[in-house]
Amino acid sequence: MQFNTHTVTTEQSFHIPDIQIPVEGTIPLPEGIAPIQTVLDIAGTAEVSEVSVCDGKLYLEGVAHFKILYLDAHNEFTGFDAETEFSHLHDLEYTDQLVQALAWCRLGELNHTVTDGHSVYIQCLIEAETLLSCNRSYPVLDPGTQDRFLQHRTADVTLSRLGCMRTGKTCLSTQVRVPQSLPAVKRVLSEHGYAILHKIVPEEGHAALEGELRLFIVYESTDKNAPLQYLEETLPFSDIIADDALQAHSKVFAIAGLESVATQPDTQNTDILNISAVIHLCLSCHHTHQENIVEDLYHEQQDIRLTRVAFHSDSISDAVCTKKVLRLSAELPSDTPEVSRVLFARAYPRILNAHQQDGTAMMEGILTVALCYTTMQSGIRSTQLQLPFETEVAYTALDPAAALQVYAFGAYTVAEGSGKELELKACLDLCIHEVRSQTVYAVQDAALEAPAARKQTGIFIYYADGKESLWDIAKKFKINRQTISTLPETDVPPQGHKLILVSR
Repeated sequence: MQFNTHTVTTEQSFHIPDIQIPVEGTIPLPEGIAPIQTVLDIAGTAEVSEVSVCDGKLYLEGVAHFKILYLDAHNEFTGFDAETEFSHLHDLEYTDQLVQALAWCRLGELNHTVTDGHSVYIQCLIEAETLLSCNRSYPVLDPGTQDRFLQHRTADVTLSRLGCMRTGKTCLSTQVRVPQSLPAVKRVLSEHGYAILHKIVPEEGHAALEGELRLFIVYESTDKNAPLQYLEETLPFSDIIADDALQAHSKVFAIAGLESVATQPDTQNTDILNISAVIHLCLSCHHTHQENIVEDLYHEQQDIRLTRVAFHSDSISDAVCTKKVLRLSAELPSDTPEVSRVLFARAYPRILNAHQQDGTAMMEGILTVALCYTTMQSGIRSTQLQLPFETEVAYTALDPAAALQVYAFGAYTVAEGSGKELELKACLDLCIHEVRSQTVYAVQDAALEAPAARKQTGIFIYYADGKESLWDIAKKFKINRQTISTLPETDVPPQGHKLILVSR
């Protein structure tokens, strides 16, 4: 018997969600600035500058940027920027050399030690993710092959093809006015933030992106009684990414990250801050199509040898963005000076586990809170707290079987209290993505072997075991599924259900 085949082109894609890259090293002070008395704050961003696949390994290379704020030996506020390169090799199960790779990252847990007043030793984790994809063509069995003793099970499946994977940058240049409730700016000491996308609109040849940059600025004010000030600002941004592969019906995944930001007081007006930011964009475009495939096959009279192929794809949905306020109690470590007044606080949330349940997204995570505060006797100090939390938000799932990937950012943090005990209110920006993993198995080829041993013919009784489907039972006895009588209401008969089988 001749089995006909046809070609199916689809993408093989794999999402690798949790790549931890440790980064550590000593950062020396730039020349000409005073030595460190105590570090008040270290913030930063990270970006992947290169990603590639070779010999079964994923190679990531990037840069971590740090903003270091400290009190110097003269009791003056001083800040400087630093950066360090990182690289990482990750073993892959998928080794196709033609794969395209998209990677993004963020700066995770960060610790520091002042070594000698002239350098800072930093340990941090880069939390990276990668989406790998390539299009491949496979010959698969044509479901139209006919034979009165040939039984096949077919399915209509939705497959996708990779259109494009690309990165880009968008630049944001704007001015921010310092609120009248805050003193004027003498000098900007440090700034950090994050970028999120709210809307992605694919069109023919391009995609329009809209998002916002959340910016946090620490500055020295002109008020000698309150010299250290903290300013929060939200700035909208938009951009258009052009690519011939983009179409109006494309499925597009995109994510943004803050690459760098610089803030300077306006020379004409100290109430105005000039802000320049570079936002890194990652985008992948996919096109879906329908295919009818043969999932399984058997012959009533002969044994048959099947060759199968698997199509695997991990697809990431658009983000659903929402906010959640956490209220937590915190206690300072015993070796930390007591709080007189909190100058500023910021939170770095990390979601450790997330799942959807009955219209709710349930999350567990760790909230790292950096505090800068005054003390009664030790001047200005800082500390870092790590607080576990559980929370939930209303969420309507696109696919109840999909896994949730949640990116969490600290929108603002308020710390109240004094002494060793504080009450925290942290507002989180949550961007929820669904990751749908699909593996479709298709019969790629079939070959009839020598006639099977003569089988029993006639009518006989079979009692279901509660695990086999009707297809499994028909294949097991090499009979036509349509000849099974007393069919149950479900495709998997309950245990003990009596079936009457007709073997020809």
